[in-house]
Amino acid sequence: MIQSASGELGNLQKILMRVMIVLLTVSFTLCGITMAYLLITGNPFMRVLQFTVILLIASIPIAIEIVCGCVAVEMWWVFA
Repeated sequence: MIQSASGELGNLQKILMRVMIVLLTVSFTLCGITMAYLLITGNPFMRVLQFTVILLIASIPIAIEIVCGCVAVEMWWVFA
């Protein structure tokens, strides 16, 4: 069992929580940098926001299969 009967987090859960926090921090940082760059280069705010949200959702491993199609559709305006 991962969680003990006393309600404390097990070692595996503690490690997974730390990994998740680090990955989310990296993901939010990179999305912020990407958003700032796209706004500075003159892209419309709503398009930048759409792209950043899709990028953030795609950084979640479970959602990668779902978002792959959306990213392909939204990428055309970045390189246009």
